[in-house]
Amino acid sequence: MRHWKQIVSVLCLVCMTLLLTMPAAALSSKDADHAYPIHKDNCGLYDVEGNLPEDEAAELTQKIRDTAEELQMYVAVVIVGEETPFSGDSAVERYADDAYDELFNQEYGVNTDGVLLVVNNSTQYDYISTCGMGQFYYTNSDDSNRVDDMLVAMHSALVAGDYPRVVEQFCQQLVQYKNQGVPKGYYTYNSGSKTYLYLDDNGKLIEADRLPFKWGWWIFIASIVGAGVALVVYFCIKSQYKFKAAPSPTTYVCHNKVKMDVQTDTFLREYTTKTKIETSSGGGGSRSGGGSSHHSSGGSSHGGGGRHR
Repeated sequence: MRHWKQIVSVLCLVCMTLLLTMPAAALSSKDADHAYPIHKDNCGLYDVEGNLPEDEAAELTQKIRDTAEELQMYVAVVIVGEETPFSGDSAVERYADDAYDELFNQEYGVNTDGVLLVVNNSTQYDYISTCGMGQFYYTNSDDSNRVDDMLVAMHSALVAGDYPRVVEQFCQQLVQYKNQGVPKGYYTYNSGSKTYLYLDDNGKLIEADRLPFKWGWWIFIASIVGAGVALVVYFCIKSQYKFKAAPSPTTYVCHNKVKMDVQTDTFLREYTTKTKIETSSGGGGSRSGGGSSHHSSGGSSHGGGGRHR
């Protein structure tokens, strides 16, 4: 009976250890609150400068809408000029996020799937804002920075002010990366809210305070084998230290007492060893392999990135 209690105790300890590695509870589910077709008429080209002829702007708008239809995601291109002042690169980021929210996230906290390009002729810092599944198809991590690759591919057209070619290349790359799919295990980290955004096994967007533990058959089997080995070792050690008979009290009596009248420590040489303690510099940073995200003023989660011409 006592052995069974010990077995149950060990198994409970193993179960508690496994439970600690279970995925963190999601803080919230971030599915697209509105399906793509609801605001699809807002997809298109927005020429704030008004320099493009109407027929050319209409043709580019149709190209963008056809791409959005193919992707089943929202797509827009906004062209701004010197009349749109920006105090810095972060202001361009906020402008892009707010422009996306105004067009496609028309309710507070909505996260629809899409992407918006700001062609910035004011400070020459172009920016791509992503939202919803757009953050996962158009990544911005160190290992997979598709947003930056897109801006690099459009660089010469952006410098030349060739907007038809900019739109053409932008749309081509959107389709290309969507067809490639989401990089395996990709996630984003929001340093402001200290939360992670990832896809569960059903492709649903989840926001949580930590990433889930990825289970597999090999981990399950290893856990069972490990528990079995632990039990075997436990009982083997226990059997070795088990007394066969009651020991005699004289076993603990010291018959040859040792008495020390004088005790001194004599050192012939003295050595001093110095060890440098390394400290890490800098303040934090994102986990390796993940992208970054942030919240717009409207409360929506956005990714993306920019590049100077």
